[in-house]
Amino acid sequence: MKRPDVFDYLEHQSFLKAWFVFLKEEKKLTLRNVSASSGISASSLSLCMKGDRNWTLVLLGKLIPHLGLKKPEQEALRLLFMIGTTENPMERLSAFDELRRIPQYSQKQRDSSTVFMYLRHWVNVAIRELIQLPDFQDDIKWIRERLCFTPSEQEVERSLKFLIKESYIKKDEHGHWYSPQQHLECQDGVFKLSLGEYHRQVLQLVQRSIEEIPRDLRLILGHTVALSGDQKIKAEQILKGALNEIQELNKEKKTPDQLFQFELVMIPLTQKGEVA
Repeated sequence: MKRPDVFDYLEHQSFLKAWFVFLKEEKKLTLRNVSASSGISASSLSLCMKGDRNWTLVLLGKLIPHLGLKKPEQEALRLLFMIGTTENPMERLSAFDELRRIPQYSQKQRDSSTVFMYLRHWVNVAIRELIQLPDFQDDIKWIRERLCFTPSEQEVERSLKFLIKESYIKKDEHGHWYSPQQHLECQDGVFKLSLGEYHRQVLQLVQRSIEEIPRDLRLILGHTVALSGDQKIKAEQILKGALNEIQELNKEKKTPDQLFQFELVMIPLTQKGEVA
């Protein structure tokens, strides 16, 4: 049996299941053997492996040294656990940032790591879309003057270098900038993690826009309403349909002159209570 590589995984539970199969078939080690060496009760270990009980950082800390993993693999497993279990989004981002800095991970999961870096800073996305403007210039001063919420020179310079290095933007033979990548290639879990951070930044910009952007250039609508479960699903469909229509506008053969960000938001303001 091929030795499972933790750097091929983006979820700790899947790796642990594969690793215990490997230990049993290749090393003749069972859950009971690992239980005895790690000091974790066999029943607790079995329940965790079945998914009937959640792993804790304490349990995982006891288990990891007895799995026969190398130091970088142990650290990767710990970070995967943090990404998959912590409720704090900033801790998840920090854990993934540490994970992508492990050389073996950056080699195996290069696409995921690159998309993470791309979505981590709203300026990257803004400049990538800004190249659609016919007068675009790869000049830091020009970009800063065109962008609202003016980023620093260092942010713009860093973003430009990243976008060019990772081929998010390129020049054609006529010297015109274009974006060769139409779709972002990334594992689903990491993409959601990265996209969540991007939306967090954008929503902060929405707050700033109330103070900094002229009213005729922004549109912030809101409505508070009580809905049933079926109506909530219909509301989601309405929002998704509206976004699809906006996306279709970009396909029309018209020359753009300004960059806009659309955020369609629907959030619960209450928790479901018991129905009497």
